Formats: sequence, structure tokens, C-alpha cells
Amino acid sequence: MSQFRGHKYWEQCYRARPVRLLGLAAALFAAFAGVGLAAPGAARAGAFEVVACDYAPGGSNNSWRLHTVGMAVIAACPSDNADRRGLVTRSPLGGLTPALSVASFTFDAPPGTSLTQMRATLLGHRSRSIGWGAGVRTPENTLGRYRVGANSGTGNPDESFGGGPRGAPTTIPLGGSGQVSFETLCGGTACDSSATSASMRVYGAAVTVNDPVGPAVGPTGGTIGSRPVQRGPATISFGASDNVGIRASRLTIDGGLRSANDQSYPCDYTRQVPCANQPALTQGFDTRGLSDAAHTATVTVVDAGGNEASFTREFQVDNRPRLEDGAKITLGVGPKTIRNGQRAGFRGRVTGGGEPVPDVIVALEARVGRRWVNFRTLRSGPAGIFETLYRFTRTYRTRTYRFRARIVSQKGSEAGNVVSRGGRVKVFGRRLRRS
Repeated sequence: MSQFRGHKYWEQCYRARPVRLLGLAAALFAAFAGVGLAAPGAARAGAFEVVACDYAPGGSNNSWRLHTVGMAVIAACPSDNADRRGLVTRSPLGGLTPALSVASFTFDAPPGTSLTQMRATLLGHRSRSIGWGAGVRTPENTLGRYRVGANSGTGNPDESFGGGPRGAPTTIPLGGSGQVSFETLCGGTACDSSATSASMRVYGAAVTVNDPVGPAVGPTGGTIGSRPVQRGPATISFGASDNVGIRASRLTIDGGLRSANDQSYPCDYTRQVPCANQPALTQGFDTRGLSDAAHTATVTVVDAGGNEASFTREFQVDNRPRLEDGAKITLGVGPKTIRNGQRAGFRGRVTGGGEPVPDVIVALEARVGRRWVNFRTLRSGPAGIFETLYRFTRTYRTRTYRFRARIVSQKGSEAGNVVSRGGRVKVFGRRLRRS
């Protein structure tokens, strides 16, 4: 009977080392420890300018809204340094203008913001009439310095302020108001338009918006958070929103910025809300540049005013070769001929994608009749190598044994039924001594 038969004998020969799962458990815990939503990072107060007419790219106006009752308006941007172009409100030409007639352009602060100042190239003017007025105002009506005529507390001389299209810009404090307008109006009595006039002309404007509200950001998916261990390309998906939109995002790994993960999004600062919200963003990176250890990924988003918010996720990296990369196993047996009582050596290697794969459980099997029988279980080392010695003690007549190695499993990976090519050992037996 072959020495490879017999259940009790196989129990005696089975010398598998225990499989340690502690490392995998630690990796799973580390990966899932931060899956819940993190509170947004602290935001700092920001500000931005909304520009119009000569100050805007292409000379556009997308932020000042028009209102008129019985008055004339011109919206001809850019001004091209012409006195009668730009954003213009003025009295009609000829006749009487009814009392309380008005023409205005108004800028409204976006929700959650306020207006700090307006920088503008402008000209306000009124001539020889008590009824006409022109100027800049807020709902708080605190801008008497930048008004002429009606509601300015003056009489009826010619008055003007501002330097015109070629003059120096005028900076007007707005004191945190939620709205600013420039207007031309006829005061409490009808105004004669045949001999007198008033106008307010803005050739270029930049309104400073104070934005104390930080953006909101949170994860929505990606491999970070959905896979306990990362290898190769990894992604983190997130959504971000803000009252004035999102202008940029960046991803840092362990505190270091990768240039490919510093993203900017289209914004139009000719509009009160310059940027769009970003509900579905994804940042990707390659973990093969990281060590096989625990790491942190931090996503930061920036709103139109420069306020920032962020969240952080922890993840585990393991880029060691895996069986899924194309598992192969080899086995060498020697010497090829021995005598009963001597040892044969078994040595092989496990690779994945041509690279050595450690920590793979390997079964050494002998051919017994029509089946393969496991007689020893090993684990591959750091170089993918496994090896052992086996002593033949029950071969009493000359036999040739066939052997193979079979991959059983790797932590977190399966390779299917991958086996080596067979090896052979011829054992010269000896008879039992008779007493």
C-alpha cells in the first residue's frame, strides 16, 4: 500500500501554518472607520467683484437690472469712451415729465451676501431745475454725497459728480447693504424737459460682494469608502454647493497636493452668482505611487468668494501583486531518485502578472490512484517562494511518485484551480526485516 494512503497518516503529515487574518481585519477596520459624513471644514469669509460694461470681458452687463417709469434708458456696453454710451438713465427730450418718473439700474446682492463697495467710472449731472435728480443710492439712502438735485438737499444750480468715461474711477462705500442703484428721477413736481435735464451714466462698474457663507461638501461615492483596500487607480466622488457657486476643488493625499487633482470650474464674474453648484464631481489618483499602508484623502472645495470647506477619508493601500493579475505556480522536486528513508525537496514559486505574490496558501499534492491527495500545506514567502522537505518512510518496493502544487487562496483574493506542472520522484524501496 502506498504511504500516501490512510486518513490518520494524512493527519500526521499535515503541517499547515495557521493563516493570520489579523492584518486583513485591521485593514477593514481602518477603511470603514471614516465612512460616515464628516462635518465641513471651517469656512473663512470671502469676497469677490461682479463687473459690468467697460470693466467686464467683452463689455457685457449681466448683473444690473433695469427699471423705468416715464424716463429714457440706454444700455450700450461697452461705452467705447463715448459720453452717451454705457448704462445710462436720463430725462426725456422735451415736454413735461410727470412727477415721480424714474429710470434706474439696480444690483441685488446674492442671498446670504452683502455689498461692501462699488468702484465705477461714472458721471452724474443735472441742470437748472429743482425737480431733477440723479445719483447712486441704497435702500438705506446713505449716499447723499453721490447725488445731485432732488433728494440731495440742494437748490437748482448745475451740478455734477464723477469723471466721465475717461476720468478716474470713483469708489463708493455701500456699508453692507443688500442693494445698490443708480438712477435719474423727477421729484415731487412735474419736471420741464425742454430746457433742463438730468442723467446718470455708468461706463464701467465693479461691485464688491461680501460672502461670509462657506460651501457645503460631502462624499457621494467612488472606490474610497466602497472598497476596504485600494490598489491601482482609486476615485473619490463628492458633491458641493454654495450660495454663489463652486469655483474649484482639490484633492490632497496625506497633505500633499497633486497637480492633476487641482481643478477649476467655469465661472462668470459678470453675474451676481458667478459659479454653478457641482453636485457630481469625481477626483481620481493612482495608489501605486503610495506605500502599502494607511493614508488620508482630503477633498477641499472653494466657492466664488474664496471660502473653503473640506472632508477627509482614511483608506488602506495594498498594491502587492495579486492572484487576479494572472496567477501562475511552479514546482521543482529533487533529487529525482532516492531511497526509502531519505528526503526529497519541494520548492516552487507563485506569481501574479509576472511578479512574485506572497502570503498565498499552497497545497502540495501526490497522485494516488485516480485522485490527487494533499500531503502538506505551505504559504509563499515575500519572494513568492514556498519550500519544504519530505522524508519517505513507507516505500517498501521501488515506486515513482507524481507531485504537483495547487494554489488554494490568498487573503482577499481567489485564483481558481491553478496548478503547477507535475514533478516525479523515483524511490527505491526496501523490505521489512523479518525477525
